[in-house]
Amino acid sequence: MPELVASWVELLASIAGAGDDALRPACEAFVARDRVQAERIDLARVRARYGERGQAAGEAPTTRAWDDLILCVCFLGADPRAAQVLHERLAAAARAGLGRYCLNAAELAEFTQRTAERVLVDRGGGPKLLEYSGRGPLDAWLRVVAVRTHLNALPGTQVLGSDELERCGAQLIDSADPELDAMRTQARSAFQDALQRASGALEPEERVLLRKRFLAGQELNAIAEQDQVDRATVVRRLARARERLKTKLLEALGSSLGLQTTELQSLLKVLGSNPGLNLEEALRSIGR
Repeated sequence: MPELVASWVELLASIAGAGDDALRPACEAFVARDRVQAERIDLARVRARYGERGQAAGEAPTTRAWDDLILCVCFLGADPRAAQVLHERLAAAARAGLGRYCLNAAELAEFTQRTAERVLVDRGGGPKLLEYSGRGPLDAWLRVVAVRTHLNALPGTQVLGSDELERCGAQLIDSADPELDAMRTQARSAFQDALQRASGALEPEERVLLRKRFLAGQELNAIAEQDQVDRATVVRRLARARERLKTKLLEALGSSLGLQTTELQSLLKVLGSNPGLNLEEALRSIGR
């Protein structure tokens, strides 16, 4: 068994770029829990599928989601149980990630399927799952892929999509760069202030509509019945309100930081797209 554990440790460390103190215990626990599964996976075949995709040495953070990475390796090694678990977690992650995009049941099923195909199906060059290296929870990574899959299907999607306004409480990218840390702190504060100002610049009915949908969690049909309009009208009004909020936000943020739109987009790329942005808190603070 020590040799089997060592083989798993070596493979996972190569995928992640480095190991940590939790890597060997995670592998030992996995082998002890299901030795048959651990022995059945062709690690050499999995290593060949990753090829040169492993993270460069020194880039790994202090901890990795080793259990999640083990699950991915088992899936890539054609383990049927891993495939079932991964499909279930992907479906749950897609529902969580797409829950705020006004999708009906058929649309949600469609984008969940698209996400599954993108993540799990090898269409030449390997499935996107090969890009996951344990840097953060797998479920969070799957949610991001689901959201991006949806946004990529929208016409004219740019760096700043509606997810930048709806993904509340997203974590910043990992970094030990003191200058980037200072920039993140400044940008987070500026975002909160700009979002407050942008929310206040909306029409009262727009703020009410956003509160109904995103704070009270009302269904589209319920809002339509209250406002005595059809569901399609509510969807259009929500889209228009969010677009106006995004426009106002960029104007306020650009003024606060002294940046043009293209410079803001570059900053957001560096900061990881969402430095502490919280739409719900901003809307809650604005009076009706």
